[in-house]
Amino acid sequence: VTGRERNIQRNRDGIRSKILDMKPSLFKRHYRLVKEDFQSVLGAILPDIELSDMGKRMASVSSASHIDPVLRLAITLRFLAGGSFLDIAFGYSVCEGTIFAIVKQVFTAIDKRIQNINFDYRNPERLRELKSTFEKQSGKGIFFGTVAAGDGVVFRMHRPRSDEVDDNVTAFYTRKGYFAYSMQGFCDGNCKFVHISMKCTSSTHDSTAYFVSSMQGIISEGLLPPMYHIVLDEAYVCSNQELTPWSVGAVKSREDRDTFNYFLSLHRQNIERAFGILVARWGLLWRSLRLSMKTIPLALKVCCKLHNICVDRFGINATVEVVKEDHTPQHESQAHDPSQLSTTVLWADEVPVRQGTRSDLVVSCTRDALTLHLRTLGLSRPTHSKIYSKLQRI
Repeated sequence: VTGRERNIQRNRDGIRSKILDMKPSLFKRHYRLVKEDFQSVLGAILPDIELSDMGKRMASVSSASHIDPVLRLAITLRFLAGGSFLDIAFGYSVCEGTIFAIVKQVFTAIDKRIQNINFDYRNPERLRELKSTFEKQSGKGIFFGTVAAGDGVVFRMHRPRSDEVDDNVTAFYTRKGYFAYSMQGFCDGNCKFVHISMKCTSSTHDSTAYFVSSMQGIISEGLLPPMYHIVLDEAYVCSNQELTPWSVGAVKSREDRDTFNYFLSLHRQNIERAFGILVARWGLLWRSLRLSMKTIPLALKVCCKLHNICVDRFGINATVEVVKEDHTPQHESQAHDPSQLSTTVLWADEVPVRQGTRSDLVVSCTRDALTLHLRTLGLSRPTHSKIYSKLQRI
């Protein structure tokens, strides 16, 4: 009778030293964070990922060394950066079957300890800060009052198992012809996420997914002060605090409405840029996600939280260098507490469908007032933007 295969004796101290001794540029390339932010995240999650003394002794008996918290965080960041679990297991001297357990543990710890996605609508000073991030782009006093830009995005994933989605597999099949996981995202003028919602399946229309988000609840219940608003695209319904562009038909008869659309797009494109930076930075999102349905929303939240850390450190123009280095990718039920985000997925037939109307037919005093304000200032869409807009219609 063949006995149990002998445990592999692993020396992980050398790997830990190699990670900590990396040159700053190479460290950033591997883990997307600088060493200072790596240590900051490590310090925050250490209580949740460090083994007990008993666990360390058992690991030492099994493989001569335990998996240090530094290695656990490094493995997770390398996984998020796009590393294959086979390559990670080989490079970090960890069993292949242990990788996903480590990654999920660190995901949970980061989600618990790092709370940097927060739309603090109760704090007047914070709202003024959010407004100022958008005014840097349009100019102070020109298109004022924006505190967040929002839109929906989907991330490709492999076909989910029927038992994971209550036999409702088709709910995750998008109109573009692939399976995906959807997210409603909202960011400030620096492309930092201030709110995310993942309550609906990817086959759900953006306006419906937004309707069941906590952001919409904040606005519909009048909790956001009336002098502030968010900007959305034409898929959403316009209101006094949810501004969308004028339709093509409405723009043809009024140039000032086209001017409004231009300045609104200056603010709204921040969320498109935020999604682009997010995907470019985290290689996990370059290909179809192969995680369980419970782990996908956790991974996306962690990516968004680490994205905010990176934006604070590098700004919004550092990702290009990262993508060049790693090659171009192929392409809430909360009581209005944005720090506690629900990831409960609702099937399309369980979501109350909002009866939308064309955005230009909805009365919005804010949109009318801003349109008049821009006309009073004598502003119009720049010539280069007019040419580009005409080319898009051809």
